[in-house]
Amino acid sequence: MSDVYSITGFFRDWHGLSPFGGFFVLNENKLEGSLIDNWGSSNIAGKLDLDSLNFGKIYHSRNDLIEYSFTKHETGIWIGHYQGNATGRGQASCRINPDWRNLDVTGEPNTPQTNAKDIVDLMIERGLLVPVKDSK
Repeated sequence: MSDVYSITGFFRDWHGLSPFGGFFVLNENKLEGSLIDNWGSSNIAGKLDLDSLNFGKIYHSRNDLIEYSFTKHETGIWIGHYQGNATGRGQASCRINPDWRNLDVTGEPNTPQTNAKDIVDLMIERGLLVPVKDSK
Protein backbone atom coordinates (compact mmCIF):
# COMPACT_ATOMS: atom_id res chain seq x y z
CA MET A 1 0.00 0.00 0.00
CA SER A 2 1.16 3.52 -0.80
CA ASP A 3 0.44 7.08 0.28
CA VAL A 4 0.02 10.01 -2.10
CA TYR A 5 1.38 13.42 -1.03
CA SER A 6 1.06 16.86 -2.53
CA ILE A 7 4.14 19.08 -2.44
CA THR A 8 4.44 22.84 -2.95
CA GLY A 9 7.30 25.20 -2.40
CA PHE A 10 9.81 27.70 -3.69
CA PHE A 11 13.39 27.64 -4.82
CA ARG A 12 15.60 30.68 -5.21
CA ASP A 13 17.26 31.05 -8.60
CA TRP A 14 18.88 33.90 -10.53
CA HIS A 15 15.62 35.81 -10.98
CA GLY A 16 14.13 35.42 -7.49
CA LEU A 17 11.74 32.94 -5.94
CA SER A 18 10.31 30.31 -8.27
CA PRO A 19 7.26 28.39 -7.07
CA PHE A 20 6.83 24.67 -7.70
CA GLY A 21 4.15 22.10 -7.03
CA GLY A 22 3.26 18.50 -7.66
CA PHE A 23 2.76 15.14 -6.05
CA PHE A 24 4.61 12.00 -5.10
CA VAL A 25 3.70 8.44 -4.22
CA LEU A 26 5.40 7.15 -1.07
CA ASN A 27 5.92 3.42 -0.62
CA GLU A 28 7.71 2.67 2.63
CA ASN A 29 10.15 5.59 2.61
CA LYS A 30 10.82 5.73 -1.15
CA LEU A 31 9.10 8.39 -3.23
CA GLU A 32 8.41 8.90 -6.93
CA GLY A 33 6.41 11.69 -8.49
CA SER A 34 6.17 14.76 -10.68
CA LEU A 35 6.71 18.48 -10.26
CA ILE A 36 5.96 21.55 -12.34
CA ASP A 37 7.64 24.95 -12.07
CA ASN A 38 8.60 27.97 -14.19
CA TRP A 39 11.22 25.87 -16.01
CA GLY A 40 8.85 23.00 -16.95
CA SER A 41 7.71 19.59 -15.77
CA SER A 42 9.99 17.06 -14.12
CA ASN A 43 10.12 13.65 -12.48
CA ILE A 44 11.38 13.19 -8.93
CA ALA A 45 12.61 10.14 -7.03
CA GLY A 46 14.04 9.96 -3.54
CA LYS A 47 13.44 9.26 0.11
CA LEU A 48 11.27 10.65 2.93
CA ASP A 49 12.06 10.07 6.60
CA LEU A 50 10.61 11.70 9.71
CA ASP A 51 12.94 14.71 9.56
CA SER A 52 14.56 14.54 6.11
CA LEU A 53 13.33 14.76 2.55
CA ASN A 54 15.75 14.09 -0.31
CA PHE A 55 15.05 13.67 -4.00
CA GLY A 56 16.58 14.02 -7.41
CA LYS A 57 14.75 15.97 -10.10
CA ILE A 58 15.12 15.60 -13.86
CA TYR A 59 13.24 17.93 -16.19
CA HIS A 60 11.51 16.35 -19.17
CA SER A 61 13.25 18.87 -21.44
CA ARG A 62 16.83 18.16 -20.25
CA ASN A 63 18.94 15.37 -18.79
CA ASP A 64 20.84 16.97 -15.91
CA LEU A 65 20.08 15.87 -12.34
CA ILE A 66 19.23 18.41 -9.64
CA GLU A 67 19.47 17.09 -6.07
CA TYR A 68 17.20 18.51 -3.36
CA SER A 69 17.79 18.05 0.37
CA PHE A 70 15.42 19.29 3.10
CA THR A 71 15.18 19.13 6.88
CA LYS A 72 11.83 19.46 8.64
CA HIS A 73 11.53 22.66 10.67
CA GLU A 74 9.43 22.77 13.85
CA THR A 75 6.80 24.79 11.93
CA GLY A 76 6.25 21.86 9.56
CA ILE A 77 8.00 23.61 6.66
CA TRP A 78 10.85 21.72 5.03
CA ILE A 79 13.92 23.93 4.58
CA GLY A 80 16.93 23.06 2.46
CA HIS A 81 18.77 23.49 -0.78
CA TYR A 82 19.23 22.20 -4.30
CA GLN A 83 22.43 21.43 -6.17
CA GLY A 84 23.03 20.69 -9.85
CA ASN A 85 25.84 20.98 -12.37
CA ALA A 86 23.78 23.25 -14.64
CA THR A 87 21.94 25.10 -11.85
CA GLY A 88 24.53 25.51 -9.13
CA ARG A 89 23.41 25.59 -5.52
CA GLY A 90 20.42 27.47 -4.14
CA GLN A 91 17.94 27.63 -1.29
CA ALA A 92 14.60 25.84 -1.32
CA SER A 93 11.66 25.30 1.00
CA CYS A 94 8.48 23.26 0.70
CA ARG A 95 5.43 21.85 2.39
CA ILE A 96 4.18 18.32 1.94
CA ASN A 97 0.70 17.07 2.72
CA PRO A 98 -0.49 13.47 2.92
CA ASP A 99 -3.59 13.50 0.70
CA TRP A 100 -4.40 9.79 0.26
CA ARG A 101 -3.40 6.96 2.60
CA ASN A 102 -3.00 3.21 2.00
CA LEU A 103 -3.83 3.17 -1.70
CA ASP A 104 -3.20 0.19 -3.91
CA VAL A 105 -1.53 2.08 -6.76
CA THR A 106 -0.36 -1.16 -8.36
CA GLY A 107 -3.87 -2.45 -9.08
CA GLU A 108 -4.96 -4.05 -12.31
CA PRO A 109 -4.55 -1.85 -15.36
CA ASN A 110 -7.68 -0.31 -16.85
CA THR A 111 -9.06 -1.97 -19.94
CA PRO A 112 -12.11 -0.99 -22.01
CA GLN A 113 -13.97 -3.87 -20.31
CA THR A 114 -13.14 -2.78 -16.75
CA ASN A 115 -13.90 0.85 -17.60
CA ALA A 116 -17.33 -0.12 -18.99
CA LYS A 117 -18.09 -2.27 -15.92
CA ASP A 118 -17.07 0.59 -13.60
CA ILE A 119 -19.36 3.01 -15.47
CA VAL A 120 -22.32 0.60 -15.37
CA ASP A 121 -21.77 -0.10 -11.64
CA LEU A 122 -21.62 3.64 -10.90
CA MET A 123 -24.80 4.30 -12.89
CA ILE A 124 -26.62 1.53 -10.99
CA GLU A 125 -25.32 2.88 -7.67
CA ARG A 126 -26.60 6.39 -8.50
CA GLY A 127 -30.00 5.13 -9.70
CA LEU A 128 -29.40 6.13 -13.30
CA LEU A 129 -29.61 2.56 -14.56
CA VAL A 130 -31.83 -0.26 -13.35
CA PRO A 131 -30.62 -3.81 -13.86
CA VAL A 132 -33.17 -6.12 -15.50
CA LYS A 133 -33.23 -9.82 -14.68
CA ASP A 134 -33.37 -12.22 -17.60
CA SER A 135 -36.83 -13.85 -17.71
CA LYS A 136 -35.43 -17.23 -18.81
